[in-house]
Amino acid sequence: MATAEELTRLAEQIHRADQPVHFEDVLERFLASKDSPNTRAQYRRCVRDFFERVGESDLRAIDGDCLIRYNESMRRARKLREDGRGGLAADTIRTRIYSVRSFLRFCYAYGLTPHLSPERVAEFTTVPRAKELTQKDVLDRAEARALIEAADGLRDRALIVLLLQSGLRVSEAAQLRREDVYDAGGRYWVDVNAGKGDRQREVEIPRAAWEVICQWRRESPGTRSDPLFPSRKGGFLQRVQIYRIVRRCAKRAGIDRPVSPHTLRHTYANQQRLLGERLEVLALQLGHRQIETTRRYTQPARLRIRRRVKDWMADDAGEPHSRSDEGGDATG
Repeated sequence: MATAEELTRLAEQIHRADQPVHFEDVLERFLASKDSPNTRAQYRRCVRDFFERVGESDLRAIDGDCLIRYNESMRRARKLREDGRGGLAADTIRTRIYSVRSFLRFCYAYGLTPHLSPERVAEFTTVPRAKELTQKDVLDRAEARALIEAADGLRDRALIVLLLQSGLRVSEAAQLRREDVYDAGGRYWVDVNAGKGDRQREVEIPRAAWEVICQWRRESPGTRSDPLFPSRKGGFLQRVQIYRIVRRCAKRAGIDRPVSPHTLRHTYANQQRLLGERLEVLALQLGHRQIETTRRYTQPARLRIRRRVKDWMADDAGEPHSRSDEGGDATG
């Protein structure tokens, strides 16, 4: 892994010689500033995918044309997804582009890509708009209860209850240790140490969720530092394993649409919003940097809160008054 001094020397090399600078020489130094293993893995995948798509490995060769080619590649991948032929979802493309921008911003700061300012990179890369959530993207209370009842064993039940009652990301729940869920001052908390962007936060949960967690810990004893939700081999559950647990329970519960751990996160946000929780508080609970993200998450709740649409064709709806009622001809 390159040190800061080595990065400075690489930048000097770019200015005085024609020797290539392989992006992998810089990538590990960039990743060293990220604490979360999941965050590092995500950035590594996205940056490597970028250089593979543009057909380059030399940082000195990355220019506006490379970014345009990458941007077009992302557009084609999104079109394939829209046509049902594989491709990439809009949220995946957003993650990839933001990751590449972050890496190139790091390179620019060290003088490794002096010709690619962050503003220029943003100009050549188009981030798809985030998907607007709909009513089918969240569960109602009956569906949430059915999902819990369909859990196979106390571990899976505790996991699903926690996801529904905390709004944690799947990666955050997967990395929890037994000591991370605790009581203090008559309230119950989850200490999230593996949050997105390596941000730590405390998330409050209701008593019912706390009691299920305590029941699970009593049934499955362990040390304070052991995984809260261990796999069969004793290590942390992987995200894909949690996805399978949730999908399996949804199938058993008779929910006939796609359900994922993120569905439970959306459900938590919308149910809290319906109960009157403020967006600012929800943003802290969910670990959002931008309150606009929280606003997008709670779009179904906003639709539910607003006045019910009226049937303008109903017999008792009445007719709007117009000037034609006074004897004039109605023209339109």
